[in-house]
Amino acid sequence: MVLVKSDVVQTKWISNDRFNDIPQDHMTRFLVDFIDEFLIEEIDEKLEEKLGRPIFPKKTLLKILIYGEINRVSSTEEIADLVRNHHYYHFVADDLKPSARTLRRFKDEYGFLFEFILHSTITKAKKDDITDFNHISIDGTIARSNNSNYNIIKLNEIDLLLDLLKLKQKEIDEYLKDKNSVKLRRSAYKLLKNKNQTVDEKIDMLNKLKEILLESGQSSVGLSDCDARWMNNKKNQKELSFNIQGSADYKSGLILVLNATQDPTDRNQLIPQIENIKEVLSEYPTIISADYGFRTHKNLEYLKSKEIDGYIPNQKQSRENKGKKSSNPYHKDYFLYDEEIDAYICPENQVLSFQREYIYKKKPRRLYYTDKCKICPVKEKCTKSNYRIISEFGNDVEKEMNKKMYSKHGKKEYSKRMKTIEPIFGVLKKQHNLNEMDEHGIEKIQTELNLMAAAYNLKQLYSHKMKDEKQKKKNLEEFKKDIQTRFPNGKLKLDIINKK
Repeated sequence: MVLVKSDVVQTKWISNDRFNDIPQDHMTRFLVDFIDEFLIEEIDEKLEEKLGRPIFPKKTLLKILIYGEINRVSSTEEIADLVRNHHYYHFVADDLKPSARTLRRFKDEYGFLFEFILHSTITKAKKDDITDFNHISIDGTIARSNNSNYNIIKLNEIDLLLDLLKLKQKEIDEYLKDKNSVKLRRSAYKLLKNKNQTVDEKIDMLNKLKEILLESGQSSVGLSDCDARWMNNKKNQKELSFNIQGSADYKSGLILVLNATQDPTDRNQLIPQIENIKEVLSEYPTIISADYGFRTHKNLEYLKSKEIDGYIPNQKQSRENKGKKSSNPYHKDYFLYDEEIDAYICPENQVLSFQREYIYKKKPRRLYYTDKCKICPVKEKCTKSNYRIISEFGNDVEKEMNKKMYSKHGKKEYSKRMKTIEPIFGVLKKQHNLNEMDEHGIEKIQTELNLMAAAYNLKQLYSHKMKDEKQKKKNLEEFKKDIQTRFPNGKLKLDIINKK
């Protein structure tokens, strides 16, 4: 294989001529300088020892793909076309023109470099004192897989196909002629009749699908993407999807982790997410915030054991934060807890005192009630019984979290989450098509997520740089005005002023 190289001398000459119309503070120059700074030769050489040398320089292909993602272009065909025809892409590509096939192969073989660049953006933020990574927000969102909900196969169909494939082709054809006896949906039937696969290949594939089904405990598996799992979308409809878990820094708006999971819920993802954050930062975060979906006794105990200051609301607090309190004014949401007397106060100002605590379904349950309901004028709106009972689940660590979340400081810290990870997911869904995955398989999807996150972070770092430059320019202008005011006759001359 012949290595295509860019002539350094020629590139410098070209950049002084053809590319001198690109502003010095343009995003393209920032991207090129960033990758040149962090993807050093030692790393390059180690990669070549393990994976060999691609036909184009790795730095060049990396710059092209990330710049494409920055501009919301993920199709390698579109990017290859832009590299041939767009001025800014010419600059980013060092005037080389890799094909769409080359870009796709690079993604498959060197996709892990996107995660390297993502981590490098965190290193850069630390180095430039952009943030101290004090408060990290965590959230999850469901992304639909690239698999039709109808292109699936069930366990009974797999078993039937495995039995049929043991027969001779004539026997299979005879069986399929009897439409009343065939209990296969179209997708399973197509798999059986597929002429591009041998019988052994079909059997291997079906055994793999069966193993996935038995392990996942789900009723069916996708044939286009067997890594996807059935999950509820926002409309509460089942779709073959992935649970995308993300964490971001409040101060800088940088993504620390963005990864795909097969877990339909968030409750088991807090601990893995924090461990991933620790791997990126080399230490546990000081403060984390997450929504109610992450709140479990195990997770709260974990936060306490790691001395992490966590902010996670209970169900009632979550409804209050989302403005989804019950329309019934006598719902539990409107009963206020008084910590000093360990009691609930009802909307009619009656006290529901603590009565007893016991274990229910392996969880501590506390009961509060009052017998004043008999004489209450609004009894029928509140309860059908003569007693109104409030039950509260949780132990000391959960009560501590509730108390913290009701405090002014707790509400202030938790509000930071609304300004951090949720807007980031909004941008990724709207601009980078996070709602629906284009790739198949969790490994390729993870590569795409790392590319998205790296591109997003580079835009954030560029934005911080532009703000700093603007502030420096403003400070210089103010300094110049101050000097001119103090020395109106212009007797004091400063090179810094003259240069500007």
